[in-house]
Amino acid sequence: MDAIEFEVRRVVAEKLNLPSGGILDLNDRLTNDLDMDSLDALEIAMELEVSFDTSIADDVWEGAVTAKCLIEIIKKDKEGK
Repeated sequence: MDAIEFEVRRVVAEKLNLPSGGILDLNDRLTNDLDMDSLDALEIAMELEVSFDTSIADDVWEGAVTAKCLIEIIKKDKEGK
């Protein structure tokens, strides 16, 4: 597990009050499987932007349906810098 995956898992687990161990499957759908609501999504995006010292457009975040998508968004952003 790389640093980006670790941090995404940590943030999502914390914001969604998941039991210890957090996300078991990166392909779990954030809204349907993990019960993320719009406020959770905003808080997760904001914390990830702070954690990775980046700013990502809202429409990009809105396309993230799984934790795996969040990881890919951040990796793509980091590659472009």
